[in-house]
Amino acid sequence: MLYSLAIFVGINGICCIIIGICYVMIFRSARITAARAGRSPEIQEQIHMATKMAAIVMTDLLCWVPIIMLSILVQTGAIIVSPVAYAWVITILFPINSAVNPFLYTISTIISDLLKKRNGERERTATRMSHLSQQGQTNPCA
Repeated sequence: MLYSLAIFVGINGICCIIIGICYVMIFRSARITAARAGRSPEIQEQIHMATKMAAIVMTDLLCWVPIIMLSILVQTGAIIVSPVAYAWVITILFPINSAVNPFLYTISTIISDLLKKRNGERERTATRMSHLSQQGQTNPCA
């Protein structure tokens, strides 16, 4: 029993480490690609990407940790759970995780687009006001 617990925890631990390394590599690759394209990655874009990746990792953890903890507790004999109950937990939590990820990508993209649009309108208004003040007009309606 201890052997199966060690294998279970070991494999899941290794998988978590691999996932973390992969997300760091994705973030790093995006920064390198932006630099090669001659585009300086703005801090807001980096924060947005890091936030999106953190949300995805957190939802994965929220779905996986209960299953891992339940498995550890069952394997150590701390609790007794019927196979049917264990199957229900897995059947409910795994699809939730799979279903939430596309929404996270979509919602974050929509919010990002709305913020870019709003910031673009602010910049255009500021530019317009700057041109008007340079021409000596302080009231755009005058």
